[in-house]
Amino acid sequence: MKPTHAWLELTCLTDVAVSATAASVGGHEVLPYIPGSALLGAAAARLYPALLKEEDGIERCWATFHDGSLRFGPGWPASSAGAPAWPAPLSLHHEKDSSPGAERIAAEAVENLAARDASFRPRMKQLRGVHVDAFGHLVRPRLRESLRTAVDPRSGRARTGLLYELNALAADTRLIARVEADDAAALERVVDALTGEEEIVLGRSRRAELGRVRVRRLAAPPPEPAVQDTPPTDEAVFWCVSDLAWRDPDTGQPAFVPPPQALGLPADWHYAPERSFVRTRVYSPFNAHRRRPDLERQVILGGSVLVYEGESPCDPAAVRAAIARGTGLYRECGLGRLAYAPRCLAGLQPRFESPPAAGTGRKGTDAPAPRSALIDWLQRERLRETLEDAAWKLAKTLRDELLAMPAWRRLPPSQWYELARQVQRRPGNPLRAVREFTGSSMRKL
Repeated sequence: MKPTHAWLELTCLTDVAVSATAASVGGHEVLPYIPGSALLGAAAARLYPALLKEEDGIERCWATFHDGSLRFGPGWPASSAGAPAWPAPLSLHHEKDSSPGAERIAAEAVENLAARDASFRPRMKQLRGVHVDAFGHLVRPRLRESLRTAVDPRSGRARTGLLYELNALAADTRLIARVEADDAAALERVVDALTGEEEIVLGRSRRAELGRVRVRRLAAPPPEPAVQDTPPTDEAVFWCVSDLAWRDPDTGQPAFVPPPQALGLPADWHYAPERSFVRTRVYSPFNAHRRRPDLERQVILGGSVLVYEGESPCDPAAVRAAIARGTGLYRECGLGRLAYAPRCLAGLQPRFESPPAAGTGRKGTDAPAPRSALIDWLQRERLRETLEDAAWKLAKTLRDELLAMPAWRRLPPSQWYELARQVQRRPGNPLRAVREFTGSSMRKL
């Protein structure tokens, strides 16, 4: 059965804080995206009660949210072209004294060290902490920092010594997520639950002012990084689009390198560590329903590049079929997504698609500018400040002109009010009105 999917656009109505770890000490680290587990939890909170009332409710809940037949992808930051921005491949490097590009990756300044003809140099720096879309646009999610304190529930005052820092995705951030399912009916039911009239609430501090997110379905799929039409048969390059959790089936222990057979490659192939670029992390996601952390996860970070080599030819169709529904554990949370033979990693210099011309974005991906009472107030305040600055400049010019006129010093105070009225009647040329009035007044006196 071919899986079906739907694209969702997430708009942060307020700051959203999704912690990278469940640690309660040290600095707070926030994820620069919304993980698929957060979307799964939001959908389960709305559908679980209804599913349990149906016939075979427990089995239906398990099939919908736990067995991997329905997979909630991460909400990646959206680029200016309306495309999801994936974690930048860790095989991309640039010179320390040079820039990889301001808004878009400069192919001449960046090298793909996963290529066969690549050679590492001492002054090369890995491209980290950014996301890239199908057109090579560099996206750096905007984070906001704030200092907070715990409150004593009895007195309502700040508790002494409990000041902490909180990082969060800034409000108005747009993200794009992909939800896949083996059953089209289950997919539509979940999408309807997420895109209802009420916004969903994600992350920590949800009872305060954080975590409100509006979800809508995109009418057309956004552009994704292209893959090679005819990939080489003696090597396989995988770009980890999301985190990857793999466990050795023989020992049950976590492993950071999937075997070639799990990816549809021949058994005599081998992993090439000298051409691969892998980063890992360990965390325990917090389960808000059970109010305690889940099992610890050891994962390969999104953006890692895995390279396999072999002498016997591989079948690209078999590789794509093996990773079509993801690989590894926690696929229902969006883990285990791989891009096989991406075109941007086919050579020494990364190559991306040409960006679309202005005003030619795909239908359904260009969201209107967010409007709210706060944004309207900020625009009015900006207009007021602009008008005040113009008024002060005009007043300073009038003052200098008046002080330079000999007749102004002899103008009696009783005529100042009449002078102001004359200037108000001629706003287009106030200096001329002042000169004419002072001249006529002096003649009358």
